[in-house]
Amino acid sequence: MVMPDAKALAAERWFGYGRWDAPYWFVGKEPGGADEPEQYASWLRLDRDGSGLIDCRGHDEDCATADSPMKWHGDRLRLQPTWRPLIALLLAYQGAPAYDRIAVRRYQDEDWGSVAGETALIELSAVAARSTSVEDALRLTHLPERIATIRTRTAEHRPKLVLFYGGGRDPIFGRPYIERWSEIAGLTLEPNTIVRQDGTAYVATPHPTAHGLTTAFWTDLGRRLAEGGAR
Repeated sequence: MVMPDAKALAAERWFGYGRWDAPYWFVGKEPGGADEPEQYASWLRLDRDGSGLIDCRGHDEDCATADSPMKWHGDRLRLQPTWRPLIALLLAYQGAPAYDRIAVRRYQDEDWGSVAGETALIELSAVAARSTSVEDALRLTHLPERIATIRTRTAEHRPKLVLFYGGGRDPIFGRPYIERWSEIAGLTLEPNTIVRQDGTAYVATPHPTAHGLTTAFWTDLGRRLAEGGAR
């Protein structure tokens, strides 16, 4: 049974997938896709420890039905358009010599956003939107508190990599997202520029589905991050 306040609770407390002490963080604006009540109800069922992060595959499975099976995991998985470039970047960072579609599929299925894995998939807003222009009042509710939580968790766990993706301005307050990313990092960030502090590499990029970006852009950036490049 869907709790009537599930979406409002998620807007405050749900931050995404994985675990806070993961070494690799990917921070976006909000989940893409339809704003469906079941995804928030599923978060409430799965967030048993109250951390605000749940298992990505577990969420897909929990929301699946006979008429709508798992979409991003399992034997019939499709490569998720936002995740595919980010996974390619991570595998390149870890030493993959070339883009390998099979390896990306396997990582998406088994490791991406896993509560037992090495990634944290964090969202500035937990409210899903098909377009960044959607002005749902809940989208950026609790924004100062959410930014403070993400920043505090960063200081606590010192991930090796924090990648922020998505540019433009938010539809509620009209502020550039790069300012939000800089506020979380506690640093002045510029697009596609690697900044290192206290053992963490920060970088802000366009959204992975932005027009004109290639797989090579992401794999090259992954290698630059691994090499310690600061440009």
